[in-house]
Amino acid sequence: MTALLHAASLVLVGVLLTFFHYWHRSAVLKSAESNVGTGPELVDPSKTRYLDDEMSRETQSYKTLYHRVQNLEAFPEILPTARKTLLSLLRQGVVLARLQNGQRNVLNITDYDPDQLATFMAAKRQDTHDEWSAYLRRREAGGGAEMFVDREAARQWLKMNAPLQLVDGAWVARVHNATTPFPLRRITKDAWQTYCEELGDGELEKNHCFIYRELLREVGWDFPDQNVADFIHPRHGLGNDRIWRAGAGHLLISLFPNDFLPEILGFNLHYESLAPQTLMAARELPEFGISGYYFAVHICIDNADSGHSAMAEATIRSYMEHVRRTAGTKEAQHAWKRVQAGFLLSEYLDGDEDLNKYREKVADMLHSKAGVAGRLHCSSRARVGGRTLTEWFSPQVLSSVNSRSWKTDFVAALARSKPWVYPGDSERGLLVRALSWKGRMFGAFTHAETQCLRAWIDLLDDDDDAADSEAGYWKLIGRSDDGRNNSTLLQDAAVIHPAFPPQREQPLAAVDQDAFVPLPPLHVPQFKLEALLPLWFMHPCILEQIVMSPYRTSTPLGSLVLQILRAESGYVSESSGIAGMDEQRQPGDHPSLTALGLQMIGNNGMPEPTCLKDAFKDGSSPAAVDFAYVVLSWAARPISNLTFLFGLARAFVDLEAWVSCNEVLLRKEEREALKKLVERKRILFEEILTEIKGEAGQIGKFIAAYEYGRMQIENLLV
Repeated sequence: MTALLHAASLVLVGVLLTFFHYWHRSAVLKSAESNVGTGPELVDPSKTRYLDDEMSRETQSYKTLYHRVQNLEAFPEILPTARKTLLSLLRQGVVLARLQNGQRNVLNITDYDPDQLATFMAAKRQDTHDEWSAYLRRREAGGGAEMFVDREAARQWLKMNAPLQLVDGAWVARVHNATTPFPLRRITKDAWQTYCEELGDGELEKNHCFIYRELLREVGWDFPDQNVADFIHPRHGLGNDRIWRAGAGHLLISLFPNDFLPEILGFNLHYESLAPQTLMAARELPEFGISGYYFAVHICIDNADSGHSAMAEATIRSYMEHVRRTAGTKEAQHAWKRVQAGFLLSEYLDGDEDLNKYREKVADMLHSKAGVAGRLHCSSRARVGGRTLTEWFSPQVLSSVNSRSWKTDFVAALARSKPWVYPGDSERGLLVRALSWKGRMFGAFTHAETQCLRAWIDLLDDDDDAADSEAGYWKLIGRSDDGRNNSTLLQDAAVIHPAFPPQREQPLAAVDQDAFVPLPPLHVPQFKLEALLPLWFMHPCILEQIVMSPYRTSTPLGSLVLQILRAESGYVSESSGIAGMDEQRQPGDHPSLTALGLQMIGNNGMPEPTCLKDAFKDGSSPAAVDFAYVVLSWAARPISNLTFLFGLARAFVDLEAWVSCNEVLLRKEEREALKKLVERKRILFEEILTEIKGEAGQIGKFIAAYEYGRMQIENLLV
């Protein structure tokens, strides 16, 4: 009964908060719950600041990734570094989870079982209910706000969380794209729905990134757009290291969707879970005269019955069943370990346990032991950073440099001292062996100290060996290296996402017109199906990369593009509400463009392709395939080709209209569904034209691209 009362109070508060327009986002609160509300803590600089330089370098690397991943078109060379960093973060999340002794550890579910997962998630929700109920009792007993001491603390907290909140939804931004293997598209569509809903389903006033930026302005913070270089400049005072790591992590997890789908799904499951701090902040912000609407929405939208939490769990069930059915039990077990790793990455990014904390502990521990080791290592020939242990541990050295300098230098040197330490693999190095039973240093370190040292080594990255760093994650989850050769990352745009093949120059200059008039309907009585299919399966890609960074949807134009992509992906039309689980439960009367392409193939007795590359393999229409690849190269660069892509995409609406009238290609119900989709898109393109007409020459560029696309389609089909 107590649990039910707690649950009822939780729902009631969520509803009331939404009614009064107050709200909060789960994971950020957990990552920033430190001392914002309680004032600065007095600390000993010698214990906490000696690794500032190392932390600063790491934070700067996350800032650089944050900027460049959002501007991938300008920085495609960042992809290998981005992949390496993602694998490092995934590995660190698993390592840290293995060190935990808590009951609520997803690693305790050793073999995937949907009932066990449901029980685990229900237990986590009950923990949230219990903590929230305890908070309410404290407040009802006269206790004050616990998140913030005053309005200024709340303002600062909102500011510090900006880098993360302004990329809301990024973790699933790329999960559903033209290169997604066709058998997985039902699953990835369900995951991408979360992205759409985080961004208001293309309605700007519901877009979470837009709402958060408006909230920042209301409390006096007006930052540059999060994609511009100035946003990461220190002058803005956005100095929370964990928030930058989390912001970069949210962008990275979705960057290679075809390689890391199970990790994305696991990340989504954790991040869409409600935390007690979410509710606390949603209640307390209004107490200081600050709108909490951004936070109250997430209390309701992430609910475990029909909201994002329920959707995330259902998507994992679908994915795991697909893997078990198509690849067998062993492969399903590997997939589950990867889902767990994604879950743990989100958990890791939320928390404050990381490499830096273990580095600090190890540095303190080694400095303390160095002071008593004296000349005990005189006979040792081991060298660390080019110096003997006697030189490192001599009283003269320890007394002539400050402790911060010695700790920084020695720990950095030790981390690079093979064969004593192999980053990411504590069992491999001689140091841990020496500290173990029958080792020469057994007993010099306590069990807890040895475990701390092991954890630090396991969290390290091998900067000198990229291959080892890549393999470390795959080894940790119990399988061989699944990493792609980095040289392939920029190559085949029909297989890899993201990919940046050489781009052909746009063929036409803008025409001198200021009003768009569609050409007469396509008329191709005799056509080549083998030419149509590559064009059909390719063309959903034309606009999709425009919105693969959340900031691009925070404008009227970006919102319209998102609505077009929703139509093409088979989502129901936008409404005043939110679909949630309704979208997953609906019958299949809103087929996607890809699904309709597969229907065309089935209706004509052709073998079904499994991916976009398969749709290009027929070989009987090389000109159509060549043009498809050219369009893929333009679509990969949406910023520089934006208006051209709009016009080109509008030309393919005419192709869709022609297919919707062709009885050879589709059955009646399929043609009717396509006609509705075409009408949705025509209306949205009219709105796009309205948005761009105020910019000189843009209508002319649109028309030129449209006419070029029509010409290519007509020439290739016959």
